[in-house]
Amino acid sequence: MPLRKRKAGHGPRESRPRPRAPRRTVEMLERRDLLALVVAPLSLTEDVPFNGRIATFAGSDLHGSISDFKPSISWGDGTTSTLMNAQIVPDGTGFDVVAPKTYTQFGNFPVAVTVTGTNNSSVFGTGSAAVADAPLTPTGTTFTATAGQFFSGVVGSFQDVNGSSTAGDFSVRIDWGDGQTSLGSAAPATTGQVGTQRYNVSGSHPYANVGTDAVKFTIVRLSSGQTAAAGSTANVIAPTPNIFFTGGLDPLSSPKIVRGFAVTSQQEPVLSGTAAPGASVSLSLRHLGLGDPLRLGETVADPSGHWRLVVGPLGGSPFLLYGVATPVNAPPSPTTLLNGGVPIFVTNRPLHAIDLYMGHRGRQPRHHGHQA
Repeated sequence: MPLRKRKAGHGPRESRPRPRAPRRTVEMLERRDLLALVVAPLSLTEDVPFNGRIATFAGSDLHGSISDFKPSISWGDGTTSTLMNAQIVPDGTGFDVVAPKTYTQFGNFPVAVTVTGTNNSSVFGTGSAAVADAPLTPTGTTFTATAGQFFSGVVGSFQDVNGSSTAGDFSVRIDWGDGQTSLGSAAPATTGQVGTQRYNVSGSHPYANVGTDAVKFTIVRLSSGQTAAAGSTANVIAPTPNIFFTGGLDPLSSPKIVRGFAVTSQQEPVLSGTAAPGASVSLSLRHLGLGDPLRLGETVADPSGHWRLVVGPLGGSPFLLYGVATPVNAPPSPTTLLNGGVPIFVTNRPLHAIDLYMGHRGRQPRHHGHQA
């Protein structure tokens, strides 16, 4: 028997589900859920403090206080930040999660941020922090080496912002500028900015030729391969011959030793001696028992290390001869007593007569006035 169609309007109606009201996706304080949270990608530097925005989220109702929001940040290096050192700050359209952070190691770290509100509402987001190596700042210098001799010393320095680094964290190679390279070393310097480490770069090298060489040193951080380099200047000078500073009456002045005095009848005696080649020689005299020294003159030692100077006219009482030699690129010598410490007496008497005169008198020459 065929089924009959039910006429419209007769019999029970089929029940249809009513569409539910869309669920609110935001709750700012009471009976609201937090919107999605976005963690900003962070580009930081090892051992450089950061304090700024970590994440953002927005809300549909800005009424009420934000004091109910509690942030928590996991930095990926085993440390976390909570309400004690992280803040929720309104930004005009939503809210920012702001916190300070200093990474003590370089690398990439996962960052996770959670913000909780009332009624167990919460939002969660993840991101990352790319932490670059602490910067190395090298500084060149100028140093002096001697040709034919082994140089050993400081050729530059560098500063590391990573305050926990040690000298063993680095390798050093030095290009000496004469076609030769060698390994160098890093050692802590005595000064550096607070929170940083400063190191001196040292090395050893024998320079063969006099001149100026452009030196380059390169630092490598062993843990990451980070490099930094700087240039220095080597001034290579000629070696100073080992010539002692000497001087006194030259044989051309025909000196004669009489009763402990070097006596000459030349009123303009010749003085001579030895010093380092190119050294400036300054001479002075001091009369025996007559006070302050008097300047005699200056000269320069020749390439063989000899000097000669004609002084005067002189005459009068005996005097002691003093001198100072100042080599090239070297400090001056101490004031040196010359002529073997023997007083010099310049007289207008013939030498055969002065011997007889002093022998008969049995005393030192008398002062007859002087010229200097």
